[in-house]
Amino acid sequence: GELSRFYGRLEQPFRLIEVDRAGENLYNVAYSYKIRNGRFCNGRSLVTTISLQNQVLIEKIQSPSRC
Repeated sequence: GELSRFYGRLEQPFRLIEVDRAGENLYNVAYSYKIRNGRFCNGRSLVTTISLQNQVLIEKIQSPSRC
């Protein structure tokens, strides 16, 4: 719900630019988006995934880029 509320109101939609494997269940992700107040984000995050009931889900997102 929280993700949908935030990303659903963007002026420029979330764009996934690159995903690189960083280890077992770890991925370096690059992305961009623009929020309605005009702030643009070129972000990078480390995403940890988990497998549950035959699905791969995001378990944790660490974003040192702060956007």
